[in-house]
Amino acid sequence: MELLDGCLRRFLRGGDSISLRFFVRLHEMLDPTPQEAAARTRDYLRLLPVAPGPVAELALGQLRRGGSLEPADTAEAAGALTFRAESKLALGGLRLVEGETDGATGHPYAAELAAALATAFGHASYEVQGRAARIALKRAAALAPAGQVLAEAVPLLPEALGVRVAGRFGGEAAREEQPEAFTPPPLPAPAAPEPFPEPTLDVWESVHTWVDGERWLAAFVRRAATDREGLRRTLAGQFGGGHPQVHSQESWVEVSDWIGALAAQVTDPEPDPEPDPEPDPEPEPASASAGPEPTSASADPEPASVFARPERAVGAPEQAAGGLEQTIGELLEAAWSGAVRLLGLHPSAGRMDGSRGGPAVGWILEPLAGPLGGPLTGALGGSMAGPMSGPSAGLGARSQPSLPPADEVAPPHLFLLRRLDEIHRALRAGTLPPVLLATPTLTTGHLDPAVLVERLAECAAVGAAPLPADLAQALLRLPRGRHPEAAGQAARIGSPAAATAARWLAEGGLRDPETHVRWSYLDGATDRLFDEHEPAERPYQIRLRPVLRAEPTGHEALDELLTTRTRWSWFRSRGLLSWWPSLLPSHREIVAADYLPDILHPGVAARWVRNLADADGPAGEAMALVLACQVARAEPEAAALLVRMAARGDLPAEEVGAQVALLLRRTPHYQQRPIVVVLADAARQGAYEAVWRLLTRLLPALLPAPGERARVEHTEAVTLAADVAAWAGARGPIPEVSAYATAGGRSRFARACARLHDQLRHGGPAARGRVHEGEEEPVAGAR
Repeated sequence: MELLDGCLRRFLRGGDSISLRFFVRLHEMLDPTPQEAAARTRDYLRLLPVAPGPVAELALGQLRRGGSLEPADTAEAAGALTFRAESKLALGGLRLVEGETDGATGHPYAAELAAALATAFGHASYEVQGRAARIALKRAAALAPAGQVLAEAVPLLPEALGVRVAGRFGGEAAREEQPEAFTPPPLPAPAAPEPFPEPTLDVWESVHTWVDGERWLAAFVRRAATDREGLRRTLAGQFGGGHPQVHSQESWVEVSDWIGALAAQVTDPEPDPEPDPEPDPEPEPASASAGPEPTSASADPEPASVFARPERAVGAPEQAAGGLEQTIGELLEAAWSGAVRLLGLHPSAGRMDGSRGGPAVGWILEPLAGPLGGPLTGALGGSMAGPMSGPSAGLGARSQPSLPPADEVAPPHLFLLRRLDEIHRALRAGTLPPVLLATPTLTTGHLDPAVLVERLAECAAVGAAPLPADLAQALLRLPRGRHPEAAGQAARIGSPAAATAARWLAEGGLRDPETHVRWSYLDGATDRLFDEHEPAERPYQIRLRPVLRAEPTGHEALDELLTTRTRWSWFRSRGLLSWWPSLLPSHREIVAADYLPDILHPGVAARWVRNLADADGPAGEAMALVLACQVARAEPEAAALLVRMAARGDLPAEEVGAQVALLLRRTPHYQQRPIVVVLADAARQGAYEAVWRLLTRLLPALLPAPGERARVEHTEAVTLAADVAAWAGARGPIPEVSAYATAGGRSRFARACARLHDQLRHGGPAARGRVHEGEEEPVAGAR
């Protein structure tokens, strides 16, 4: 008893929920009997109006446990509870009013009970307001003596509820302000692509961007053919004579590496390496000095001969100096080249013989001469006392560029590097054509067929064979479809490359490959596929596997680009993701498939996705998933991307909705409310029809899960859907929404579902403010 009274005294002294938490728990453990609770009714009543929520709930429970309250106590408790902001407590007070007035025709405390209802009329919760209005109508006989109190409170109710109560007690219902009708604007006209800027060497500091990189390469090749000396002076001034990136590396994966190598070859040329010991079975391309090949316009050379990829050139074979000597030399070369790169020395510093002004480094190795003796001397090709010389003296010489293995970089990355590699090799061999074929004519990466024909004719006029990878890239940049006029012009040129282009132009180019996305996740140490083994709970580590099936073209470079994607081939390619849309501007689905391994983490930049949106070609599952990630992340440009593609008529809206739903269900990183904001923004910019198609696949995932109560974000999603459906004039039920609309709820969520349901059935808004007779708000998710 003393502990119980002590708890009550502590409650009455006041405090917040945290400070009173111990005493609430102690009170629960004491578990008062009904007699003990009834003896303390006054104390519990005093706690109802102002005590923290947990304490007030405890007090209400004890009042019920203590048995029937006196009418005066019931009226006092009801007035205190309906004053509370918490819906749960206010509804508890309304139950007291309803129970007290059951069967009565004139209650002695009608004024107090009516005042409690009047307080509930102005509650912030629509559920509380609806319950209060329903009780007033059901218990009108008992509350009649205080009808004026209710009439005066009618304006506090929403219009639909106020009209019903005013019809029984009098008063004037408040007229709700109707929101200004919103008329969504039409979709903007698609923006026309801009002309590609002129080639120039003045962008050498930004050649990592695809536009400036293409401009630099085009200007470099043109100047190399027409003004080699002027090109040398320009590059010497830009690069300062130092090209640290052209030192020994296992493979070259950055565009800047190749740009530096091209500049170094012009300003500080290396001799052309000896050819491979085994002859190339393919015919060598004609040199710039040779006349045009006597191939007729009707000639039909094998594509492989035009697109054949030259094998990597190698230097003249060095004489074996013995296993130990060769090993030591290789180790010293690697160590010295690494030091040169680390210290940022001039390339000549990499020459261990001290030539071209480089320091002699024999003193570094001289202490090793004693212990190693002859083998070291043999490996270095001479005595350490003076400058090194001989075949092995080039330990630190500038190495020749090498391509990474095909399984280390993404296929578009390797395709680009092959083009850079062949330019470098042609420069060293003196077979560089006067113009690059693949330089775009539009900022989307597309190439005008007529311009391609002009460039082919220019090469043929001087007897220069276009570079195979450059020709392949030029063909991929052609607009979609057949171009018979350009095909005829190309066929009349008479060169093998022009004949290949003529067939491509006449036949419509590359056929669209089949693409697919497979989701996988880690189950312990096992990699599983979602479509084979759905996880019991949402996994943490997810991978996306692109599947691409393309018909062989017979062209090596193109078939390599369209090869099966391997899982781990993208980690070295991130620096060139911005180039990829320009490589395949007419086949964005291929690029989107190659973006997938990066799409969840760390993500693909919105500007790259914008380039895909401006490209051509079918937008399938891969493109939809790329867009879905932009929407799910609520990227600032996400709504603009949807509007951009909707304006062009190529937004895969339904598939985007399905992919956003998968992201919400399978990944833990995305929230629902930002997605709704993005979609609302896109709809209000004119893409409401596309947004509605998207929502038909996404909306079921935005509703409460089975057994879950509706929250604000669920109501916002259905409200947006109802608005967009009205703008688009949508018809056709959504079963998940229909289940909620017919369940008879009274919440804002239930009303939003009813409105959407009525719109889809009849093309009109649902009746607002419906008053249902059910006792409790149904649990959401009853589908």
